[in-house]
Amino acid sequence: MRNGVTSNDTITLVGVIADVKYAGLDAAPDDVVYRPFTQQPWLAPYLVVHTTSAPEPFVRTLARTIAALDPDTAVSEVKTLESIISDDAAQPRFRTVLLLATSGLALSLAVVGLYGVVAYAVSQRTRELAIGGGDLHPSAPSSQGRSTTRAAARVKVNGALRAGLSWCL
Repeated sequence: MRNGVTSNDTITLVGVIADVKYAGLDAAPDDVVYRPFTQQPWLAPYLVVHTTSAPEPFVRTLARTIAALDPDTAVSEVKTLESIISDDAAQPRFRTVLLLATSGLALSLAVVGLYGVVAYAVSQRTRELAIGGGDLHPSAPSSQGRSTTRAAARVKVNGALRAGLSWCL
């Protein structure tokens, strides 16, 4: 193949691969062309190695082999693929945990607030319940019990409507 960009020299392609995510998990995948290192040297090359056993013992063997081929090449930042993916997913994971914690806090505040409003509505009816409470029997529902339940339901519905309206806006 000819390199028409910088010269008319021929180049050798090692491989063409589609859908490679060099820029991270959230970036769009790119197509990549691989050429021999002698035709396109990198300032900071990297090597991907697949092993069938644990990668930690293999790192020393790989570093010795690279040092035997080129003593000036240093082996650094050896990572497993799982750790690279975990590092790249750390920020979205943190945002998700933060969102869940904030949502849980908002839900608990809403529950406490609803409890307070219903308790306040019931406390406003305490005198009526105390005066007419003689006829409050499980088998005979009274008008005070229905009135208190109705008032509490009204407060709940009013709060839910206001919350829904504020969420829509």
